[in-house]
Order: sequence, then structure tokens, then C-alpha cells
Amino acid sequence: MFLTAHGGEIRSCEWVGPRIVETRGCAAETPTEHFLVRLWEKMMGISDLGVDDDFFELGGDSIMMIQIQFTIFREYKIRLSTAVLTEKSSIRVFAGEIENHSAI
Repeated sequence: MFLTAHGGEIRSCEWVGPRIVETRGCAAETPTEHFLVRLWEKMMGISDLGVDDDFFELGGDSIMMIQIQFTIFREYKIRLSTAVLTEKSSIRVFAGEIENHSAI
């Protein structure tokens, strides 16, 4: 249990083990897809992601989206809008968007 600055209580959650999520399991082919698979697996605590898995179906949220945007900028020097990840929410399609921006 933790106390807030205003005297409230925050109860810590108990770790329940790795998340079990059904994934589509289609393997990454390009370096960008491999990078995104590793990134999403690390952020979401899920293994064996496929490139056709959906960010939101896997439990992705707005905070993860911001972290992904920052990591993409740091790695590829590309600024992608939140709308891009919202509309292109699979690794395969998102990787294609990154590769298209890299080619410019």
C-alpha cells in the first residue's frame, strides 16, 4: 500500500504471471517488422506476437501508443501521428507506414 500526497491510499496490484493472449503468430519478415514485434512484446508482456496481431486487441492503450511513437522517433527519426497507429493497428501495416516514411 502506498500513500498519495493528499493522504489517500493506493493498493499495489499483485503480479499474476505472464499474460496469456491468443495471437495470430504470422512471423515478421522485414527488419522493421522484427523491431516492432520485439517492441510490442516487451511493452505488452506478451510473447510470440505475429505481424497481423492488432495493437488494441492485444491490450494496447494510449500510454503505450505514446511510448511506441517516442521509440519510433528515437530509432527511425520519424514522427508519426497517433492517428497512424490508431488506423494501422497491426505490426505489418504499421511497419509499412514506417518504411514508406523512411523512403521519403
